[in-house]
Amino acid sequence: MVAEKHWRIFAEKRWRIYVRKLTPLQANGLRVSILGGNVDPRKREEWIAKRVNTIDALICNPRLVETGLDLVQFSTVVFFEIEYSLVRRMTA
Repeated sequence: MVAEKHWRIFAEKRWRIYVRKLTPLQANGLRVSILGGNVDPRKREEWIAKRVNTIDALICNPRLVETGLDLVQFSTVVFFEIEYSLVRRMTA
């Protein structure tokens, strides 16, 4: 997993679930950041731009980034949980 530069990791669950996913990734040498719902939607693009060169993986709920954000820097997409909405899966 470390060979790829940037990972986009989607998880539907709450904050404590994100932290459980974060720990093994960091133990394997990945620099990980979590985009939570506490970041203002109008500032999410700026928030990501500030961190893109310092992280290897971005963990977030796909609903937070389904429209309006261009995440081409994170070219590899991983869904930790099944996303049943085809529209959300395609736009995330």
